[in-house]
Amino acid sequence: MSNPVTSPVAIGVSTSGLKDSAIMIFGASGDLTARKLIPALFMLQRKEFLPPNVPIIGVARREKTDDSFRAEMKVALSKNIKGGITDGEWETFSKRLFYVASNLEEGADFGPLRDSVEKIERQQGVGGTRVIYMATDPKLFLSAVDALGKADMIPGAESPRKLRIVFEKPFGRDFNSSRQLSQSLSKQLSEDQIYRIDH
Repeated sequence: MSNPVTSPVAIGVSTSGLKDSAIMIFGASGDLTARKLIPALFMLQRKEFLPPNVPIIGVARREKTDDSFRAEMKVALSKNIKGGITDGEWETFSKRLFYVASNLEEGADFGPLRDSVEKIERQQGVGGTRVIYMATDPKLFLSAVDALGKADMIPGAESPRKLRIVFEKPFGRDFNSSRQLSQSLSKQLSEDQIYRIDH
């Protein structure tokens, strides 16, 4: 499987638009994040697609600090980037990595998550587009989106903020369940906020 994240254009964000963006990974403690997403995002930095102030915010249930998350991602990069990374590349990349513990289960309160993300965005000087990658069990898709809505993290059409949510397959078990999932998501999200990845 190739890296799911290969270009900002793939998730509907222009290269120039990324300078005011934040990237969030839901399910940041999982294998997909360590083996695919973080290495792919690192390569975007190496290819100068990611301005230095763009934060990458890992979100998962486990309690950990920014520093422990960074240490885990450094190990992941050392295993998954051919030829390794330089000290300078890591110094730049590590400064954009943050971690917020949040329960993604049904009924979760994303108010504290919103507050933590907004604090990071102010610190980094961004506030335009949020790109959320759902690297979670698919059964959490709807509950996470519902919690985003309740926490006022889904901007309306007239808002200056933009939101893109990337859903990794499986997107439903079959045609009918996939259609049902799309219909349920449409209650909270417009179609241009939804990106489905198959591979």
